[in-house]
Amino acid sequence: MNIETVVVGDEGIVVPVYIEAYDEIKRLLFMIDTGAAVTVIDEDVMRYIGYTPVDSIGDAYAQTASGLQTVLIYNIDNINALGHTRRDFQVISHKLPEKLDIDGLLGLNFFDKTILKIELELPKADIELTVK
Repeated sequence: MNIETVVVGDEGIVVPVYIEAYDEIKRLLFMIDTGAAVTVIDEDVMRYIGYTPVDSIGDAYAQTASGLQTVLIYNIDNINALGHTRRDFQVISHKLPEKLDIDGLLGLNFFDKTILKIELELPKADIELTVK
């Protein structure tokens, strides 16, 4: 169990995420998005952490605010947020709106087999993530 206090901004609840890829750890900022079935990483951020379209394991369709889009699927070595690490973790890559000023979205697949508790007292949120 880990409790993290974050400031809630216009873009929502944003938390630090640490991704290990190619023996490097990158600190990124992801918005918690319980409306997203899978975790999304911005296309430019994928290149920043060392992945190219050649590294994808396939593609899929994703319903976005802009309609049905083709997205690439990747396996990430390690992803850590809120004290929880997922290994060999599947994400999709998609261009996120620049005005959000985030690197990705933590989707429901990250929170699988956990209990996510968010206590809001704007402009802050206490987030507790417990692995079942």
